[in-house]
Amino acid sequence: MKFSHKKIFFFIKLCVSVLLIGYVINWLISVQYSFKTVSEVKGIPLGIALVLLIPNIWLEAFKWQIMVGPFYPGLKRKQAYIGVLAGMATGLFTPNRVGEYFGRVFSLPPGKRGEAAILTFLDRYSQMAVTCWAATIGVFYFFGTGEPEWAVHPYVVAGLLLVSAGFLVAAFSRRLVLKLTKGLAMKKAIFRIFRNALTGMSPSILRWVIFSSIARYIIFTTQYYLVFRAFGFHGSFFESSCITSLIFLAKSIIPSIALSELGVREMVAIDLFSRLGYSEAIAFNATVVVFLINMIIPALAGLPLIQYLGKEDL
Repeated sequence: MKFSHKKIFFFIKLCVSVLLIGYVINWLISVQYSFKTVSEVKGIPLGIALVLLIPNIWLEAFKWQIMVGPFYPGLKRKQAYIGVLAGMATGLFTPNRVGEYFGRVFSLPPGKRGEAAILTFLDRYSQMAVTCWAATIGVFYFFGTGEPEWAVHPYVVAGLLLVSAGFLVAAFSRRLVLKLTKGLAMKKAIFRIFRNALTGMSPSILRWVIFSSIARYIIFTTQYYLVFRAFGFHGSFFESSCITSLIFLAKSIIPSIALSELGVREMVAIDLFSRLGYSEAIAFNATVVVFLINMIIPALAGLPLIQYLGKEDL
């Protein structure tokens, strides 16, 4: 029995939809018994954090549009939004959100989807670079406070500095990377696709990608600060940002699916808050709410957009 291209995509979309709905229901059940001090929440900072989801998604769609622009010059902003939101839906329940590659790549017409997959990786790479730079600042802040030991361990500090430097070198040494992969491209198709993708990343596009990644990170840290405040946090924005930087670092380097990723965020946030003398309930509630805002809501918004994946014309 032969399966057509359309039937295969229909089956994949159906599986994604069922898994996503089941995942969200399971997530809601798992947190409802643990959520604490909900009655104490302050609505205004929480509402602002929710509104910040709009520029967050806008920036990600903008970044995606300019990255694939050299290969899909006619890509409209609508298609960029479909790729970003559908990618969040398909990536929510997959290890390290690798399903996001599927959502983004198959929101594009056939032709340069291989290059688009590489660009999706580079997009996440740029966001990881910003996370690493911020975490370096966070580690030195906690080095001054003496807490926690796992964050200020010499190996952690040295590793962060080394990785941060590596990200900078890799980000601004496009010609060097192209030169190193020139011979490999003659033997392996994946390296040819990688070189094609990197060739399309002009210095001006690279600057916009890094700028957008930094802007998104600022939005993330602002959301955390606002939600922390909503649940009774009275520390400074800088202190909150240092805590957030280590939360992001932990969830970025520990392999997980989104549900266990939430557990990583909670674990790190609770540890840091308790060591600094703040309520653990603030840490728990804030991580759950930010996860709801930045992951669950966009994934649900992307669920109906899964129907467009695999279509040549959107």
